[in-house]
Amino acid sequence: MQKKPRQELAAWFRQQLAGVEEVVLPDLARKAVAARRDDLEFLQAWYDDTIYAVAYGIGVQVCAETRVPRVEHDTPSQPAATEGAPRRRWLDAFEHVGDRYLRLGEMTKADLLRAAEERERPALTELHRVGLMRRLGEKLRGEQRVGEVFTEEQIDRWARLLKVKFTVTIPTPEKLTATSEEAAK
Repeated sequence: MQKKPRQELAAWFRQQLAGVEEVVLPDLARKAVAARRDDLEFLQAWYDDTIYAVAYGIGVQVCAETRVPRVEHDTPSQPAATEGAPRRRWLDAFEHVGDRYLRLGEMTKADLLRAAEERERPALTELHRVGLMRRLGEKLRGEQRVGEVFTEEQIDRWARLLKVKFTVTIPTPEKLTATSEEAAK
């Protein structure tokens, strides 16, 4: 089986780093790029391996710049959405872990926990801002503006006192079973 481009590049780095005490990573990365620049087979494989994640990321950025997000809240009494076709290609979905992207299907427990931590930080920041906005909004009437009702000090105090707590509950459907003994534990 032929190595994937990331595996091939990792092997190249291992070879370059063998026996080397000190590394200047930006220089080594430029050397890696230069070493593969004319390898059309490698470039095609790299493109095929990464273009979806890059395109998706750019799409997210453009949507964030050009669209207003809509947040829908499910009430606890509502069951999880089951309508529609199930999403395919979960195992091929890319997630950022540390300094790289990994496919979900290739991630270890440590990778999953680190990726979750990376996503959690900005999510908590956003939830904190949501909580502050809701607190301010509860106090306004009609067409009042925030600056007409609150001082910077009041807003800052509320922002510092606001604590974000969340719980995620994922019901496991009866039909879903682990594919390995380790996953079942």
